[in-house]
Amino acid sequence: MKIFNRVSTFSVFILIGILLLISLGNWQIYRLYWKQDLIAKMQKRSQILPISIQELEPLPANDIKNFEFSPAIAEGHYLHTLELKLVGRTHQGQAGYHIITPLLLKTKKILLVDRGWVPFYEKSIDRPRGLIKIKGLIRLNSEKNFFTPENNFSSRELYFIAPHEISIKTGIKELLPFYIYISDNIQSSVFPISSPLNLKLRNFHLAYALTWYSLALGLGILYFLFKRKK
Repeated sequence: MKIFNRVSTFSVFILIGILLLISLGNWQIYRLYWKQDLIAKMQKRSQILPISIQELEPLPANDIKNFEFSPAIAEGHYLHTLELKLVGRTHQGQAGYHIITPLLLKTKKILLVDRGWVPFYEKSIDRPRGLIKIKGLIRLNSEKNFFTPENNFSSRELYFIAPHEISIKTGIKELLPFYIYISDNIQSSVFPISSPLNLKLRNFHLAYALTWYSLALGLGILYFLFKRKK
């Protein structure tokens, strides 16, 4: 009876393991279609005509996501005294950071602008004065994963861009719930240097799914051989 119970328990664990591996494979297939749809949306939206920021200002935050990666135009005055550094960014293999500068719009709303890359210890940085017209892509938040450090507002250093958090931590009122990534490199000889946003996301979900399915199949075959030997 004890041997029977042990075998039954072992079989249950094997079955659970196989089902878990298949579920992980199914999840990766779901992620595959999600990533393909996202890439298609990003590329399609980036090709439309630029829209004015004024058209987006009255929209609820949840509706802005339908415009992410779309080109947009804004006019205003840079608030250079409130700029932040998005650290851990590289350009052509060289380490540096991106300058994030708030832009005061005519409506008194404030828009965060990722102006581009600057190498560490660079002192000659272009900070335009007066009325500025910019063009870039709309972003909601920059990438953040499990290993991304928390933003350090005491030193004005960011590791990711989250407008809502920035508004709370810095006290910047009337901050719009999205930001602009300038992707047109107008003057490559001065800093910051803007560069095209990478819209080609890595998509390895099919390979991951096949790996999980293969493990499930392998576990099933081993269990079959074990039972046959018994």
